[in-house]
Amino acid sequence: MTPGRLALALAMVGSLGLLLYGLVRRDSAQIPILASGLIVLGLALLGAGLWSALAAYRDARHGRSGWAFVGALFGGLCVLGGSGALASAVVLALIWESA
Repeated sequence: MTPGRLALALAMVGSLGLLLYGLVRRDSAQIPILASGLIVLGLALLGAGLWSALAAYRDARHGRSGWAFVGALFGGLCVLGGSGALASAVVLALIWESA
């Protein structure tokens, strides 16, 4: 396992743990904890999407069109999930400031 993959995996696991903790906690710090977990998850997913896009480009250059398609599909789904997580974090931050 490369250091980049390890860092992405740790960021995703840590952010999911933070999100679960934020869902269980029921006090005034719940929304900031959820927002911070979503920010870390969104950035990790965007990083995984970029990494997959680069891998898809490399596979396409080497003639492995099937793997390039799978990498591009996975990267696109990661970018969509990361964008949704960051948008959700912005909405939670706006809710927190208005309360």
